Amino acid sequence: RRCGSVQGKLTRNGWGLAKINDTPWGGKPVGIRLKKQRYQCGECGGTFTSEHPAVCDDRHMTRRLARKIKEDGLKSPRIEALADRFGVSVGSIWNLLRGRVEKLSNQAPMSPMRILGIDELHVSEGDPYTVLTDLWHGTVIELMESNDKSDIRETLREIVPDPQIKPNVHVPRQYGTWRDWGVVAVVMDMDTRYREVARDVIPRAKVIVDRFHIVDKASKSVTKVRRRATSAKDKERRKERKAKGKVEDDESYVTKWKRKKDIFGRRWESLSPAEQIRLEEDLRQIPDLKDAYFAYDEFKKIFDLNDPDEARKAFRTWERRLPESIEEEFEKVTRPLSNWREEILNYFRFTYKYTNGGTEGLNRAIRQINREGVGHTSFDVLKAKVLERLGPKIETSRERRGGTSIFRGKAASE
Repeated sequence: RRCGSVQGKLTRNGWGLAKINDTPWGGKPVGIRLKKQRYQCGECGGTFTSEHPAVCDDRHMTRRLARKIKEDGLKSPRIEALADRFGVSVGSIWNLLRGRVEKLSNQAPMSPMRILGIDELHVSEGDPYTVLTDLWHGTVIELMESNDKSDIRETLREIVPDPQIKPNVHVPRQYGTWRDWGVVAVVMDMDTRYREVARDVIPRAKVIVDRFHIVDKASKSVTKVRRRATSAKDKERRKERKAKGKVEDDESYVTKWKRKKDIFGRRWESLSPAEQIRLEEDLRQIPDLKDAYFAYDEFKKIFDLNDPDEARKAFRTWERRLPESIEEEFEKVTRPLSNWREEILNYFRFTYKYTNGGTEGLNRAIRQINREGVGHTSFDVLKAKVLERLGPKIETSRERRGGTSIFRGKAASE
């Protein structure tokens, strides 16, 4: 009773009829017409109805429907579709999910981290977001609305375990004492902000430049050489034909090599003997393009090595042998080899070659979640959905025992 009296006499005051939403049956929303006894207090004159244990006190729905909404709400692509499925309003769903959103926004990682990935993410116009990932478990640790260096530093200090505090996890004997526990590697693109933050917050961790990032720069350099060399070759051929009074009727070099550009992504060893002969004959006509192709091929071979010292020598040899005619196009490759040499060589210091491919895959998944939920503008909702679907999961008993599935990234001897 609302008045709080325990002495007032209660009298029955008729019946009330309430519509209660329940979990769907056969894909259709279910509504229950619940007949409830109404009472009147003899002391204050107020009326109230009896409560049912299976019905939420403050909502017209069953408790099992409320649990179902909390479990599936953030996993559903669109809240409007979920509302139609359960037969409730969008506002009711958001009221139930508000607590879950706040909990996920402040949630700490549930599993120990060994390999940390950092990348920026563009999902809409404006400043990019920052994504922090656990590359071993393949999960998103944190999605930040800011891409500012100071904010990233502050967030990392909150989520990265302090090496001076003993973690509440089992550390296998072969990996040393608990003081050796923590993040051993940080994988990133060539962004100086991320490198400075990693060195400041996690000084013992190795900073690894993503292999595919530097190889992509080499691929773009080949494209620049192709465009320049084929355009110059077409111009030269047009002058010759014009001097001889001939009509231009052959396919241009620009069109020919644009159509065959996929060949540059293939290794020389992967080509059949017939393909090698044909490619070599075509490249003989454009020397700069030939030099660019084989320089790119040799550059990719270096990443097949397993020893950092051998890789260091191989990079120096590759730079020394790079033809002068294509040095300008390959400047975006040679410059990082000087400014980021140690970070690139750290890729070879681990038995398992870590890249940011896992982070890029999670970025694509985040963009998909954002497209599915078009209509909501709240970053907190997007973050909650991302952490619900892609965030840390409770570790298995095997991981708690220190199984090998956690420690695939043990550093090799340097």
